[in-house]
Amino acid sequence: MNLSDPIRSVSTTLEGKALRVLAHSTEPLTGASVARIAGAGSAPGMRLALARLVSDGTVQTRRVGAADTYTANRRHIMWPVIESVVYAADMALSRVEAVVIESLGESIGDPIQAAQVSISLFGSVARGDSTLESDVDLLIVFPTTFADDLVQNAIDGVSVAVTQSTGNPCNIYAATSERFTQLVTSGDAMVSSWDREARTFHGPDVRRMIRDARGNV
Repeated sequence: MNLSDPIRSVSTTLEGKALRVLAHSTEPLTGASVARIAGAGSAPGMRLALARLVSDGTVQTRRVGAADTYTANRRHIMWPVIESVVYAADMALSRVEAVVIESLGESIGDPIQAAQVSISLFGSVARGDSTLESDVDLLIVFPTTFADDLVQNAIDGVSVAVTQSTGNPCNIYAATSERFTQLVTSGDAMVSSWDREARTFHGPDVRRMIRDARGNV
């Protein structure tokens, strides 16, 4: 799936993107505004998609001055389904993160040990410019005291869980805290990428870890 555009898993057309935009707005929007907010399609193309939704009754239109404006028809019998799909799209990345955390916890077993593991998204998913074919890139930093087999089981479990829940390959950059410090102090190119775009969602924050490692040099 495309985690930067998760509504695509249900609808690959502009209609899905239009419905997602309108579901988040209570104000009338022009076709051009919907296209701009959705970040997809031209204004004419979006107006055609909106016209099809008006024909279905899920979107209502009203002329305001020289422009047609559009609002979601929340009284439509299919609106609860649409709203549910939009909510699932909005929560897609958070749900992937929850899958990763759950898998890590199951692999490690001890909640106190699991809390010491830092997990961050980086790459195209973290930047919000991923595509359907993009890997889910994860940086996982384990305490140096963890046994090798425990680390490998956790990596394998997370990789499988991400692929099963998204359909995307999971690329994991794993390091012990000692190795992570070495990468920072040696000026490894990956560290600049993590410092710029990584988003920690479990355990110690990766940017703070980078600052601490640099400060100890």
